[in-house]
Amino acid sequence: LRKLPVGDVPLAPHLSLTFSQPMVAVTLQEEAAKVQPVQLTPQVPGSWRWVGTTTLLFEPESRFPMATEFRAAVPAGTRSATGGTLPKAEAWSFRTPPLTLLRRFPETGPTRRDTALFAAFDQEIDPQALLPWIEVRAGREAMKVALLGEKDIEASLELRSLAKGSQPGRYVALRPEQPLPADSAVTVTVKAGAPSAEGVRLTEKPQSWSFKTYGPLRVTRHRCGWDDTCRPLMPWMIEFTNPLDATAVSPSWVKVEPE
Repeated sequence: LRKLPVGDVPLAPHLSLTFSQPMVAVTLQEEAAKVQPVQLTPQVPGSWRWVGTTTLLFEPESRFPMATEFRAAVPAGTRSATGGTLPKAEAWSFRTPPLTLLRRFPETGPTRRDTALFAAFDQEIDPQALLPWIEVRAGREAMKVALLGEKDIEASLELRSLAKGSQPGRYVALRPEQPLPADSAVTVTVKAGAPSAEGVRLTEKPQSWSFKTYGPLRVTRHRCGWDDTCRPLMPWMIEFTNPLDATAVSPSWVKVEPE
């Protein structure tokens, strides 16, 4: 037998096995469809079909569930169309990946102390079951977080945009129960052992990202023109440690001498 897939697979579109002898008559498609000598565990919705007379193909209705280990077996004594028999049972296994973090927010900063957190994954999750496996730390301090519902997500422009860019059922939104400390590095970790909603395989390694909360507002850089060249009518630029409220910015903040 030649078998696919085997071992760890990022995404298995189908299962196939090829025998050394014809297993069905090429002209009897209805009868061929009844010849299915493979036992797949766990069984998933899908259909078996012969490609020619020696290759059997299983196509799941959508895809194989993630975070799952599958076993396929062909029993000893399986007969070919020409009378040959399989001398011993053949079995093999393949595994789809556990939960993998794909998108996160926020990632850089500085950001607000009451910022929401967002994480999207490569497979379906149960947010409530995943919550104990998400750790938020500001420095050495562990911060408690609460799940946000769909109404909270819809009420936030940033979260709504992130949710629309992610697969339904594959993301979680959170908010710290207390404001994060100012001017602090914050690390969000999906700990090892985190569960998927699709299968029983758990994550083997932690997956983390970091960002920073805002500190005192300071000027970090200012310049006129480009490449240290300042000529009449060139713009002045001032950069700050934190984002400014664009609706509140006023030219009166800046004094130029001479006017």
